[in-house]
Amino acid sequence: MTHLLTGQDGIDRGKKGGFCLMLFDVFLPDMNGFDVFAAMKNFQDAESPPVVFLSGTVDEETMQRTRDSGASGFILKPFAPESFLLRLRELVPQIFPGSSKDIESDREKKFLGELRGEYITEWLEMMPEMESAFEGGRYEYVSQMAHNLAGSGGTMELPFITKAGRKLSELIHQRQLEKAASLIRSIHSFFISEANKKSSETTINFVQDKLKDKNEKNSDR
Repeated sequence: MTHLLTGQDGIDRGKKGGFCLMLFDVFLPDMNGFDVFAAMKNFQDAESPPVVFLSGTVDEETMQRTRDSGASGFILKPFAPESFLLRLRELVPQIFPGSSKDIESDREKKFLGELRGEYITEWLEMMPEMESAFEGGRYEYVSQMAHNLAGSGGTMELPFITKAGRKLSELIHQRQLEKAASLIRSIHSFFISEANKKSSETTINFVQDKLKDKNEKNSDR
């Protein structure tokens, strides 16, 4: 599972292949998702993975471009992870074998956990870039990153990130830069806290699995 911020990052990574599904946000910091998909078609073979577009806004032009692109479909943000999976099942059933009623299966719960963990890790790595861009006066780029946060925070059930992303966009638009800088630091701290929490959960799960295996072996004796 790979999360990338810019369209160019997606094109560069897409050249390596190895995906079973690609999700493109329509609005990216450097280009739109449709242009990224069009560029990737130039080096993908006939067996390229299915593509689904995501956006917090939708109009007839967006829907028409989705159809014309050859993508599997479109998902409107924000959405709960469970709803996201159900919609994916409808659009690309080939990557989700089994009945849609199995949404609470261990496999899908694991998928959701990995998705959120990967998201937190990727944004933790990207926060220094946001801070550097802000300090360098690249406010439009930071605003695009904030838009990305606002949309993706809802998807990952992180309400603080959704609200912070929206507020950051507003502050930058109003050029309230001191408040914007403070909010960026708060966002960074949030991701650090969530990453530490995720690390603790991973350790706890590992210990629980070991104890479960040990108990099962003892019961077999």
